[in-house]
Amino acid sequence: MPDPTPSEKPRRAIPALRTLRCLRRGPDPPNTAIVTEQILLSTSDALVRILTLAPEEDGQWHRHSEIDDCVVCLRGAIRLESSDPDESIVLQPGEQARVDVGRRHRVSNPSSQTSSYVLVQGPGRYDFLTDQSLPQP
Repeated sequence: MPDPTPSEKPRRAIPALRTLRCLRRGPDPPNTAIVTEQILLSTSDALVRILTLAPEEDGQWHRHSEIDDCVVCLRGAIRLESSDPDESIVLQPGEQARVDVGRRHRVSNPSSQTSSYVLVQGPGRYDFLTDQSLPQP
């Protein structure tokens, strides 16, 4: 039987939003804030998500052993910080930046408004290595 034409293919529902916990900056011990995540694509070697950050919210410093991150700002402002060497860039809607595999980085919202971005990760197996999860010298 031939494949259905594009108009005959069944439509899939948009994935539901789920909540994640991120660190919120401030003088107090780190507390958590809620951020939403919508998975657009998840395969064995690629992950595409839309993430929404609360005002002045910081993500956790981390790195990936196999994948690059591509960040595309959708709304508000997104700060992408990385180390080795230290760099910081603030993306506005429509702007993008890439973090190479193995480079320590984090994403944050430097503004007083909610921000969102598309995160494209791959190719390769996804992992999230924090400083605490890395072998210590």
